[in-house]
Amino acid sequence: MSDDIAYLVSIAPQFLILSMAALAQSLMTGYAGITFVASAAFMGLGAYTSAILSLQYKMPLLLSAPIAVIVTAVSGVIVSVSLKNIRKDYLAIGTLGLGLILNEVYLNWESVTNGALGITGIPDIPGQNVILTISLICTLAIVLLLTRSSFGNLIRAIRDDEILVQSLGKSTFLPRTAVYAVSFAFLGLAGAYFGHYLTQVDPTSFGLNDSIAILTIVIIGGIENPFGAILGAAVFVYLPAILKLWGLPPDLAAQARTGLFGLILIVIMMFRPQGLLGSYRIK
Repeated sequence: MSDDIAYLVSIAPQFLILSMAALAQSLMTGYAGITFVASAAFMGLGAYTSAILSLQYKMPLLLSAPIAVIVTAVSGVIVSVSLKNIRKDYLAIGTLGLGLILNEVYLNWESVTNGALGITGIPDIPGQNVILTISLICTLAIVLLLTRSSFGNLIRAIRDDEILVQSLGKSTFLPRTAVYAVSFAFLGLAGAYFGHYLTQVDPTSFGLNDSIAILTIVIIGGIENPFGAILGAAVFVYLPAILKLWGLPPDLAAQARTGLFGLILIVIMMFRPQGLLGSYRIK
């Protein structure tokens, strides 16, 4: 029993990091109605930024991670400007294209990213679980403050009827840009932690499947509920762990997780399309 508990504790960093990424996705998709399918790619931007600063410029995590956050937040503003006239399904396709471009950059800019081999030897996170837990709590608090304020009401109004908001003389571009910037900042932080947690980064960690997984986590947990994002992350991380503890081999447990997660998604879309803890249904 003690070995089982130790194993569950050992994978807690995965859950904490994934929860931060899911909160960023929830802010974009659930509250702002931005169908974003490249979250993992921009996590990679934070991961590579922090890794390069740590190894080449000998920066500690307390400096490299904030710079990674700033870099990804600025990239969020750029993405917002680039996609400002694109909506709904076309927005999903546009963000998909951005994710594919970023992954090609990670793969082919070998002088910076070391290509397919990736970057290894990244310093680990000191006081790992404590730092990650504090970061997740701060991320959750910021999301709750934003979404339960007048700003949160505004972005929900833009999500539900952007033309009506514009007819009242309010800007819709600036609030959307703010959502992109804040969400990307969280993705950058999660990515920086992810690289230091694994002590290596490579392009395979930030592909389309990973982005879809983050979006699926949010949909299952509750599209407009930050706590739902955390619940979805817990299911995604701990489901294969429980299967493994039941005696399934690790590879088989991971495959079973994928199948069960798909089945859960189908059932939820049929009977509770707003997610386990959510209130908003994707249109």
